[in-house]
Formats: sequence, C-alpha cells, structure tokens
Amino acid sequence: MDAINSLAEATHRSGDPMGALRLYYRSLEFDQIQPETWLSIGNIHYYKKDNPQALEAYKKAKDLKPDYARTYNNIGTIYKEDGNYTEALSNFKLAFKYDPGYALACRNIGDVYLKNGNNLAAIDWLHKATGLDPDNLYGWYWLGRAYYRSGQVKESASHFLRVLSRKPDLHQVHHDLGRAYFGLREYSKAIEHVKQALIRNPSIPQYYVTLSQIYNSLHQETKSLAVLDTALTWNRSEPVVWIAKGDIHKQSDRMQEALRCYNMAVSFRPDYWRGHYKKGVALYYLSQLEESKNSLEEALELKNEDAGSNHFIGMVYLAQNEPGTAYDYLIKASVLDSVNVDIWFHLGQACMRLENWSDSEKYLQRSTQLDERNKEAFYSLGQVYQKINEPDKSRRYLASFKKLSDFEQERDALLTEIRVRPGELHLYRKLAILYGDHGYVVDAAEVWKKSAYLGDEEAIEELTKLKSILEQDQK
Repeated sequence: MDAINSLAEATHRSGDPMGALRLYYRSLEFDQIQPETWLSIGNIHYYKKDNPQALEAYKKAKDLKPDYARTYNNIGTIYKEDGNYTEALSNFKLAFKYDPGYALACRNIGDVYLKNGNNLAAIDWLHKATGLDPDNLYGWYWLGRAYYRSGQVKESASHFLRVLSRKPDLHQVHHDLGRAYFGLREYSKAIEHVKQALIRNPSIPQYYVTLSQIYNSLHQETKSLAVLDTALTWNRSEPVVWIAKGDIHKQSDRMQEALRCYNMAVSFRPDYWRGHYKKGVALYYLSQLEESKNSLEEALELKNEDAGSNHFIGMVYLAQNEPGTAYDYLIKASVLDSVNVDIWFHLGQACMRLENWSDSEKYLQRSTQLDERNKEAFYSLGQVYQKINEPDKSRRYLASFKKLSDFEQERDALLTEIRVRPGELHLYRKLAILYGDHGYVVDAAEVWKKSAYLGDEEAIEELTKLKSILEQDQK
C-alpha cells in the first residue's frame, strides 16, 4: 500500500491526476481504513473543481479519523466556496480545536468572518494566524482587508505595505493599498498604487473603476471617464464599468446619459440586481415613475434585502401620493441601513403625508442627528412644529434651514466652477475657506488635500493648522 500511495503521489506531481486517482483507489482495495489516502483523493477532486466528490472523500477521511484537523479544514473550504458560511465556520473551528497551531484554519476562520461582515472577529482570528505563521503573506493581506472594512484604514495600509515589501508584484495588494490611501485622502499615493495594479494586470475592471473614482473625487471628470473607456476596450460587456460611467453622468445631472449607461449594464447582465437598481434611480429622477418602479421591483426580485432598492421604491410611492405603501418600503429600508440620512428623512415625509406628526418628528430628528447639514429635514421639522403648534421651535428650524441653504448655494456654485475649471487652485482655496468659516473642519481639510495634490504649497500649511484643531476635537 505504501508503495502504491508513493507512486500515486509521484504520478500526481508529474501532472497526471487521473492516473494518481486510479492508484489511490487501487490502494484502498487492500485497506479501506486509510484517512490520508481519502484526503489525497479529496484533494485531487477539489483541484479538478469537482467539489461534491471532494467533499465525499474528505468526509470519509474524517469518519476514519475524527480528530484529523486537515479534513475539517478542507471540508470547511468547500462549504466556504459554496457560500455555506455556517458549516464552513463550524469545520474550520474544529480544525483549530484539533490542531491549535493550525495557522491556515485561523486564516480561514478570519476570512469567513470577513465575508459575514464581522470585521472585529476577523481581525482577532487573523492576528492569531499571523502570530502562528508570521511568514505567510496571506494572513497579513487578509488582516489588512479586515482593518479596511472595519474603518481602520491607516492600519490596513500598514499591513498592505508589509505584504508589498516582501512581494512587490502583487497587483491585488497594490489596488487595495490604493483604495486605503484614497480613504486617507492621500491622492498621489492612491493613484500611484492603483496604476501599479493596472500595470501588473490590466484586465481587471474594478481597478479601472477605483482609479476613475479617485479622479472623479478630484473633480477630474474627463480623466475619470477616459479611464472607464479604457476598461471597456478590454471588456465592453462589463456591467460594473457601465454603472461607474452612469454614476459620473448622474452626478453631473446628465440623467439621460446615465440611464443609457445603466441600460447597457442591464443588457449585458440581466441578473445583476445593481444594474436594475441604478436604472430605477435614474428613471425616478427623470420622473418616469412607473418605469422606475418596474426596474426597482426587478432589483428586489434579485436581491430583496437591499436598502437602496427599498428606499427608492418607497420614494416612487411617495411621488405617486401613496404614503402608506411608501412607509412600508421605507421602514424595511431603515432596518437594512439604519445610518442612511435620506431614508429617515423620507420616512418623516411619509408620516407627514399620513399626518402622523409624532413619528414624523422622530424620524426627521433622527435624520438631523445623522447629518447636521440636512437642510430639507430642518425645513420639514419647521413645518411639523407649525402643525403641532410649537411656533418657537418652528422658527428656529426654519432659520437653520435658511442658513444651510445660503451656505449650500455658495458651496454648489464653487463646486460647479471647479468641475468646469478643475486646475484653478484659487477655487479650491475659496471652497476650503468657506467650509472652515462654517465650522466644517473635516471638509475643509479634504479640500486642502485636493489642492495640495494639484500643487498648492499653501495647502500644506493650512492642513497643519487644521490637524491640530482635529486632534483637539478628538480629545
């Protein structure tokens, strides 16, 4: 048996997996109680992408040797690939139980928690994995991803840099580091690393989308669209690229062009819920309400638990003066996304239409708590307090609405000028000063960073001043 198994292993290494399988099964004819052989059989089926056969073999290995850590890890891997994260997690944890030094099992546990959105648990397990196997770069990479998803962007960048210091040609890590730098508003570094990702692998659509988003945030719309057009030369049928193009046009109020792009996404991928959702949003803003409702219903059929689709179909019903139905959709949206300012605002609007002043006040207040610059919510609260005969509160909220409206009018005029003339530094300075004068220090800092990226030497000095203010606020 040992000789046959050795020959099978050599046969597999030589590139003949089917020959290896035949030899392993021949070995089992002499003795069925060989967990390692069943594990090897499972591995061959797995690498052939025959997961059902692989799973069957792994389970036979596990039954023969119930404390065999590797079988639990491999079983968990198949469940993870099939999207059964509950079974995957259970098996990975059993692998770790039977072998507390099993770093791969730790990494897999961390990855499942990452996929489930439990970022803190992912960080904990991935730290264990890197402690057990500090030379394995996958652990450090996944740890970087976990930190990024938990909002600890600076930490994520440091882990991606650690990986690249050992393997500088990993395109995915360059991309993720670029995204991290983008989150930190370090625009030059962000662009550099996403471009490095594209140099190493120019066929991945998301890399172009990320680069486009960075340019767009810098008000360089022409560059942003050009990047996406380049992506389409690689694959014209990629829906995420068409959606990204549509988003840029929508942002600039070119709603018909946005709709054209979203239609392209849907035509190439009819089963992609986001395409239908985006199309529904564009149709809503074009006042094509029935068409919008149809697209949003398509999105919900494909992904029922989506906050955005529930939110916008609620808005459609509001526009059609059906506040009761709107309320039902908006409540569901608020459960799915409890920090979305606009959902709470529209819930307040629905309750105003229903003359439920108490709930309307509650939802509108929630909206202003999440965003102190939500002028529409201030105006609506002014109206609510008029209805419930609290004139002092009404005047106070309407005054806040007027103040915010004046600020936004000045801000939007500057943003329009910047979009038309993105290279003129004095416009960025005026915008940053406007934010600072109104107490919006974080926004001011972001604009100064953009100005610094464009070569404004004064911006560095202003950022230094703002840094001390931000640090003081955090104490």
